[in-house]
Amino acid sequence: MNYYPKKNLNIVGYFFNHQDTSKSIYRINKRFLWANTFCLLSAIIALTFSGVSMAKNTMDEIYVINLSSNDAGCGVKVNDMLIMDNSNTVKGNYSAGQNISSMLTNELNTLSLIMYNDSVLAEEEKLTPDMWCEVELNKLSENGNSTFVSGIKLAGNNDGKIIISDKYKHNMDQVYFGGSNRKSEGSMLEAKNQFNVQGLPKWQWEKATPVTESDIPKIQAFYRELQQAFADKNLNKLKAMGKISWEEFAYADNSSPDIFWHSLNFKERLEQGYKPAPINWDEYSFITYEGQRIFRYEVGFHRLSPIELISPEGKNYFYNPYLSIIDGKVTIVR
Repeated sequence: MNYYPKKNLNIVGYFFNHQDTSKSIYRINKRFLWANTFCLLSAIIALTFSGVSMAKNTMDEIYVINLSSNDAGCGVKVNDMLIMDNSNTVKGNYSAGQNISSMLTNELNTLSLIMYNDSVLAEEEKLTPDMWCEVELNKLSENGNSTFVSGIKLAGNNDGKIIISDKYKHNMDQVYFGGSNRKSEGSMLEAKNQFNVQGLPKWQWEKATPVTESDIPKIQAFYRELQQAFADKNLNKLKAMGKISWEEFAYADNSSPDIFWHSLNFKERLEQGYKPAPINWDEYSFITYEGQRIFRYEVGFHRLSPIELISPEGKNYFYNPYLSIIDGKVTIVR
């Protein structure tokens, strides 16, 4: 795949509004940070532990992750979906959290932490023990109690190598530690834990039909339909196409579907003259999740979508939905 630099990228996913400077490799003082992209992350629905309120949540319990780091490039995945990263603040100390309940399923889930396998500081040639990435997952109940679910901490050692910290070893079910299997994550190392969850609703995507190669034509047709809705500035259609997503996010986050819909700023972008760019399918990989019941086309570390809007000034804006086939139809589920 060829990745072409694009200035002033603005990327939207299921949780985040990003601003990116390039689809190409980002460098800090002539050293590679990520494998494919650098992105200025700003959470639309960011949720720190101190800001969580369960009083009016439609769920009795929610699940919140916190990513923290020091002088290291990190990312968190849940069931192999990239949930958050610290690519705008790799230097110094970083901490952010959010509700991930809508990304979990009942029974077995996987929590992954990835860390850049080299120093991100110009003055350092290798990792040191004070360079680390850490993720912690907690269950918050309606009465305000917090219960630890899972955690992983990766850090450099005196030999300049990444190791798994002992911090969570006594209560974690480690299933993997090694190189990432995604080319876009380059030289990053990944640690995975598994954990069980109960009491979640049955999400719509769970009844989806596993995708097959024969479904590719109608999936690409769905992307073109979504692209055309942007070209036509048809906000009602765009809202309807993501109905499942807005409703389930809202259910899991003590919110309303309209809040999630408006957070994507589609109306504002279209008023500013953003228009969809042509899709080059060869630039993207088709990736599946959750037993092939969730899927999408992606490219790069931040898994950018073919739905790219470009402003008259050349700024880029990406909408990165997850899709499923439900009752024979392709639909947005996250």
